[in-house]
Amino acid sequence: MHAPATLPPLAQDLGFRLFDLSRALRRRFLALIKDDGIALTRADWQALFHIERNEGLSQARLAQLLEIEPVTLVKQLDRLQQAGLIERRAHPSDRRTHALYLTDDAAPLLDRMHAIGQRVHEEALAELNPEEQAMLGRLLLRVRETIVARPEAEAGS
Repeated sequence: MHAPATLPPLAQDLGFRLFDLSRALRRRFLALIKDDGIALTRADWQALFHIERNEGLSQARLAQLLEIEPVTLVKQLDRLQQAGLIERRAHPSDRRTHALYLTDDAAPLLDRMHAIGQRVHEEALAELNPEEQAMLGRLLLRVRETIVARPEAEAGS
């Protein structure tokens, strides 16, 4: 897919371009996991990936990471637990809180999903040489670091 002949300056549509790329990557990933017979929703695999990266996190923290309300997350976690992919354990420092862990049954599924994710990334970067890929990675990181470093008070101005 080729870009239009004249694109607006990057500063005018950076967010749109990044959102559009993210959506395209997500769609491709979802199509490939469906083709592979993995019967998970986007919300399910996002939750599993966050739990994998942060085993022992609380349900409230996972809701924050997913940017959803904790009550919305409960049914999703119930489904993942019934499927044998996660378990809730008593939190070591707060008896009112559940800590989330992957089960052994989740590992092969996550391995398949990581392989599919790798395939999507390789497809997305196929037209870039290794130097361009490295540069893109560095530039995206710099852009993110710049915006994250801005004080919250400036965000509304």
